[in-house]
Amino acid sequence: MKLRVAFALCIAAGCVSDSGDDDGGGPVCGNTVCEAGESSLTCPSDCTSATCSPSNPSSCGGETICINSQCVPAFGRNYVFTVTNGTFTQFDDTGVPWDAGGGLPDPFVVLTINGTAYTSPTIDDTLTPTWNYATSPVVIPGGTTLRIDVYDEDLTVNDPGWACQANPLTADYLRGGGLACACQGALAGANVNVTVRPN
Repeated sequence: MKLRVAFALCIAAGCVSDSGDDDGGGPVCGNTVCEAGESSLTCPSDCTSATCSPSNPSSCGGETICINSQCVPAFGRNYVFTVTNGTFTQFDDTGVPWDAGGGLPDPFVVLTINGTAYTSPTIDDTLTPTWNYATSPVVIPGGTTLRIDVYDEDLTVNDPGWACQANPLTADYLRGGGLACACQGALAGANVNVTVRPN
């Protein structure tokens, strides 16, 4: 049995557009960006019924996403997160096989969204797991924290693999449709992909 104290903290990279800004302040009516907390009723100069292209995430900007060809506020609505697939390295971050006797890892993922954990099933003995595990619909307010923790399931103690965090989860991630939790260093090449879609 091996015990490791810490995860490898890796990089959360999203499928994001180049538009939008995050100055840390609240919504500003009149800045031509429809932000969380604004609507076409409260700020018609920013929140028009602009049309967008679902195939082009950057056709909406600021704190909006494209739903039914309309740019609408990204936050305060339900999303479904799906852990699709991933890649494990042959060895863990200490350079030894994931399982005793040189066995392959038994990967599973825990998504934690604002303190609520969603755990994928375990896929036995693989370096290339495919989960296609979807959460139930989750309301995503502005300022949401998303953490992705990847583990190797073992009989006694699960081995931590790596982790990524988006804090806050931005409209760019929501607009882009997902993110990848990818590693460098000893776990270079290790990754897990998570998609996100409005529900």
